[in-house]
Amino acid sequence: MSAGSRCGNSTYAKGMVHLHKNDGGHGTSFPFRGSRSFLAQIDDRPETKDLMWFREFLAGTWLLRLDARTMDGATAEEEQTISRDGSNFASWYRHFAQEDPERLSDLWTALRPVVPGLTSLKLVSSGGRGKARDLTAQLALDGHSYEIDFSELSDGQRALIVLYTLLEGVEVEQSALLLDEPECHVGLAEIQPWLVKLDEQRHEHGQVFIISHHPEAIDFLAAGSAFLFSRPGGGPARAKPAEFDRDSGLSAAQQLSRGLLDGE
Repeated sequence: MSAGSRCGNSTYAKGMVHLHKNDGGHGTSFPFRGSRSFLAQIDDRPETKDLMWFREFLAGTWLLRLDARTMDGATAEEEQTISRDGSNFASWYRHFAQEDPERLSDLWTALRPVVPGLTSLKLVSSGGRGKARDLTAQLALDGHSYEIDFSELSDGQRALIVLYTLLEGVEVEQSALLLDEPECHVGLAEIQPWLVKLDEQRHEHGQVFIISHHPEAIDFLAAGSAFLFSRPGGGPARAKPAEFDRDSGLSAAQQLSRGLLDGE
């Protein structure tokens, strides 16, 4: 947090944190290094309930840049959150399947049209008496049923399974989901249905941020609440609403590539 910055009902300036009560009145002050966030050091008290809510919100934020190449099917235990690159998907799926088994039916319904032959995912024992499990894909093609290890699916298939599972397994109503380039490893014809489903599910509530450089994805996202991020002079990132010219005859991606949104 930089000098002179503000966070909810607190202020940081000249090496000092100044806490304010929920009614806006001054609470207490203490020194703190500006290279770190002081939120972790705040005690849960009646006068800091707003900061506690903000801290819980940040703790529940999902920031992901999925890399299908890192995903395998081995899992030794359940994990409540998915790692940034999705490499622990099997362990997170194991937790999701245990906690919300009633939502699996909706997941299979969504996945069957996009991963041909897929009927479900299954966790099977790796042998012995340990807790190790292998995540396998159950498939039915040409009248034959079989299963393969999750890691044997293509990069695109694994990425699609993770993306659709996120729609069922992440409660963004309570926090926010940030996805950097979800179209990686996935063809445009496959990512567009996912974007449509995401829009349908999160239209009324929840916060989802999609970062993309793909022209088709940009044009789809530009129809909603799009923001333009920039770093003038290489300094801090700035964000502002992206005001596309709907009458220019140019797509949103074309306007971005020509620098028409930042005055160039």
